[in-house]
Amino acid sequence: MCVPTSIDVHFGPTVAGVIPGSSTAPIVFTNTSNAACYLDAVPTVQPVARHSSLSLVSSGGLIIGARDDFVLLGARSGMASVTFEMLSLSTFVHATYASVIMNALRVEFQTAPTITGSTPSIHICSQKMSTMNAGVVTGVVNNLNRSA
Repeated sequence: MCVPTSIDVHFGPTVAGVIPGSSTAPIVFTNTSNAACYLDAVPTVQPVARHSSLSLVSSGGLIIGARDDFVLLGARSGMASVTFEMLSLSTFVHATYASVIMNALRVEFQTAPTITGSTPSIHICSQKMSTMNAGVVTGVVNNLNRSA
């Protein structure tokens, strides 16, 4: 398994998502250690809002669970990614659901410790599921297609 301190995590380029008004971006994992490691299955991805301290957004993300690859990350630069989709706030009733600025993600694989990575500041819904993600794949992929 991969150790969080040996994994660089960053957000890839954001593009239009599957759902109108949504956007997707790959969460990219790069192995920085001298030893190979692995990630597998579909992680739980939790949006994080940073105010004066780290706080998880109350709504969890929806997991698209059909894609659950096992990925070996080679030593010194092996890469894998998880596609992450954010729903537009315009799909929610603003009087009911407040927005919050997400600027980090907490990613938890079943076989690895939790990994936290920064993201650009993005407005998401704070009280209703407004994110979803797919399973881990080799390389940098930005596609929620379950058969990819």
